[in-house]
This record gives sequence, structure tokens and C-alpha cells, in this order.
Amino acid sequence: MCRRRKIEWRRPVQHTIRTLPADQGEILWVLGDRLRLLGELPGTGLHVAHLSVPPGSGPPLHTHPSPELFHISSGELAFHTVEDGHSRTIIARTGDTIAVPPGTTHGFRNEAEAEAHALVWLDEHLLAFFREVGSPSPPAGPPTPSEIRRVVEIARQHGMTIVGPAAME
Repeated sequence: MCRRRKIEWRRPVQHTIRTLPADQGEILWVLGDRLRLLGELPGTGLHVAHLSVPPGSGPPLHTHPSPELFHISSGELAFHTVEDGHSRTIIARTGDTIAVPPGTTHGFRNEAEAEAHALVWLDEHLLAFFREVGSPSPPAGPPTPSEIRRVVEIARQHGMTIVGPAAME
């Protein structure tokens, strides 16, 4: 006999289906990467975003108290991590999914020649960071030292630690 388990939602859920047309959604540019916010999984505090990463781009190695889940929808990303004091690189290709536990040192970089795309699930804390640090307009060029200092300071205020460069050379 199959028993149905009652789902405990974190917050009240509105029972209205919402649609986000393909040409809409909040856009945030963060150091050259583009996030298009797609919405929240109702009642969970989890948000989904479409991430576009141009060749050569990606965040530096960092940690934060929030988990993340990446599903590569096209292209590939090199995920860098440090486990037990050893550097490790995982090449995530189209169709692969990467789960990053809270507090894990990680970063990624598009080392390919084509733009990479991923769906990213993130919590409200990471969303707040992206909204504070992001811009609705694409950058005019590579980040300046003052822009990088600004991102590092905002990251610190959100409980994040920048550990090192994006690519582990």
C-alpha cells in the first residue's frame, strides 16, 4: 500500500501557476557572467537562474554557507575545488549536473571556445548576494581592480570567502 507523505512547505504557497516568457526575467551581470532569474520553487526558498558564461570567464575559488546545484545545458565548465588539501578539477559537459555542498571551496571557469550555459539552483542568501553585486547592464570590459575589491567586500558581508583565482594553474 502506497502512503502519501504530506509535504511541509517552508512558507505559504499560492496555488497559482506562474509563467515567465522567454524574453523576460531579471538580468544580473556579475563580473562578465550573465544570470537570468527564472523564479522561485514555490514554498522552498530555492531559486532557479539561467547562467551564461563566456569563454575565459567564471568566479574565483570561494566558499559560502549555501549549497548550489548546476545543470550544464550547453557547453562545458571546468569546476575547481580543493578537497583534503588537494586541488581537483571536474569538467562538466552538456547534460552533467554538479552539486556543491555548503562550505565547499569551489569555482568554475569556461575554458572552452564557446559560451557555456547552465541552470543554477540557489537559495535566498546567494540570490541576495547576486542582486547586490550584479548590474542590469553588461560590463564594458574586464573587471577593474576597484570592481573586484567591491565584489570581495560584498561577498564578505554575505558570509562568503574568496579563496583564490578562478583557474587553478
